[in-house]
Amino acid sequence: MFGPVSYAASQAAVRARRSRLITREGWVRLLHAPGYGDLAPILQGTAYADCIKSEPEQSLRALTASLAQSARVVARWLPEGASDAVTWYLRRFEVENLKAIIRMLHHGFSKEQAEALLWPIESPELFWPQLLEAGSMAALVDRLSHTPYGRPLANAWERYQQENLPFFLEIALDLYYFRQLVSRIEELRGKDRQEAERFLGRWIAVQNLLGAFRYRIYSRISPEEIVNYSLHRAFEVSLATVRHIALGARVAMEARRLGFDLPSDIPEPEALTQLEKLAARGLYRQAESAFAKPLFHLGAALAYLALLESEIMDLTVVMEGKRTGMAAAELEPYLLREVL
Repeated sequence: MFGPVSYAASQAAVRARRSRLITREGWVRLLHAPGYGDLAPILQGTAYADCIKSEPEQSLRALTASLAQSARVVARWLPEGASDAVTWYLRRFEVENLKAIIRMLHHGFSKEQAEALLWPIESPELFWPQLLEAGSMAALVDRLSHTPYGRPLANAWERYQQENLPFFLEIALDLYYFRQLVSRIEELRGKDRQEAERFLGRWIAVQNLLGAFRYRIYSRISPEEIVNYSLHRAFEVSLATVRHIALGARVAMEARRLGFDLPSDIPEPEALTQLEKLAARGLYRQAESAFAKPLFHLGAALAYLALLESEIMDLTVVMEGKRTGMAAAELEPYLLREVL
């Protein structure tokens, strides 16, 4: 009943934040910057002024932290169910940090090496320094036992001990994260549910499809395990799709089912890279077009976050390109947006 009214303030705040994204003129200047050191002056006056550091890796960490902070702010403007979905979507950075700590412990990295791999984000339930000091995988799993990640890690613990591969702990975290996100989307109603499926549902479907292909191409696990380690309901990617992939379907064939046109004769690893880029570009364009009309629903927040993340992805491309001396014309094909 009060949905449109409750979203009025949210839409106004989102549109105000969107107005602070980098302008087309700004992107032209960034692309034509002579080198990495010339980017910081161009970004003065933008939301990223404090994110550009002496090293691109440090800048990427700062940019990701700014994205996470923006998502937290956006979530506070939303009704309870929508806020819960956006907040959980944000927790994928938390999952990536946990996976980095798992790899650190398994391979014997130092605490300092592990810290360099973590996103500098806050967590309501996890204290990163304490987890980094766990000392062993068993101690880490024990310290996480009272968090949402305790059960999935406990369920994967025996397989990890048998195979001595961090893969099984990492995939347990991924599956738990995505299943929880799917559940939160399915609990939404009306226009909020439609918009969540439009933005987050499509993203989940693509991630599930990419994951299944990567298991087959890189991990070389059995078809049965590919099915077991994939989502069985991921909106546009179903259990039947995962089975096709496990049994040898090519990337181009399954990509077409999602509306992505890929050449059928390119190597599968290259097809995966192209699919990921096409999906990200499609999400960016969808988010841009969403703001052509009023958004008195969850779509405003999700479209803004998609634009923000797309901007950070493109900034990362520019930073890496300028560090290696790439010209503007060389860089633009790698961007999600059209600039030149």
